[in-house]
Amino acid sequence: MFPARFLWKPVIQKLVTGRWRRPRMRRNMPSPPGKLVRPGLYLHVPFCKNLCPFCPYNRVEYQDDLFAAYERAMHQEIELYRPALDGQKFTTLYIGGGTPTVNLEGLLGILQHMVEAFGPVRDICIELHPANMETECLQALKNAGVTMLSIGVEAATDHVLAAIGRNHDGKTALDAASRAVEVGFNAVNADLMFALPEQSLEDWARDLDAVLATGVDQISTYPMFTFPYSDLGQSERIRKVTRPKSATIRAMLDLTDTKAKQAGFERCAVWSWLRPSKNK
Repeated sequence: MFPARFLWKPVIQKLVTGRWRRPRMRRNMPSPPGKLVRPGLYLHVPFCKNLCPFCPYNRVEYQDDLFAAYERAMHQEIELYRPALDGQKFTTLYIGGGTPTVNLEGLLGILQHMVEAFGPVRDICIELHPANMETECLQALKNAGVTMLSIGVEAATDHVLAAIGRNHDGKTALDAASRAVEVGFNAVNADLMFALPEQSLEDWARDLDAVLATGVDQISTYPMFTFPYSDLGQSERIRKVTRPKSATIRAMLDLTDTKAKQAGFERCAVWSWLRPSKNK
């Protein structure tokens, strides 16, 4: 494979002089985009204090020095993109992870810088871990302009949470969802997983009832996928995982639709249900 065009000169210099010359990335950045229709921004915070074995996303164990380096790099990247995106009106900013609030002070600084650089954003949504959702944290996020939350509840049954390596119990997750609703964001979503190890149809029914009772505005439910590049997918443990049978998994999805509609929700996507009064 030939190197990209902007690497030709550094490669030739290496061959001739034996020394590398770092390519100038700024000079080779793509031209600024034209006027975009409803453009959005995404910020990835790849740090977690507990690495869940089923998670396929880019994440590393949190360390203060690693986050400090990430924080510096993010501020530099914001300034790098500022002139290219000048004049764009962004409608959404989604902050995912990882656990975005693992270092709340650092996150809020990055968020403030993004708003200063790219202008106010109508909808700011952030993913949250139930163990990092104290009332003070939620209020700080709301004060910073966050309008929507997506909470990684995953399950509300303790033995199921233990089976998937989560570092919180069901009560912590349910209490966190209730607090988020009380703080008064525009919308609160709860992520749930089914077809989990050691999970029965009865477990799933109780979890659905408990989460819907918290008053969240949306639920997103996903079957557990054993991605080959997740820790679980790469491990011998995958052969030992006891998951529900196909008929039970189908019954879980049907039960989700039934219970969500009984609670006044409407189906808005393959895996999601929403209160009609809320925007997706």
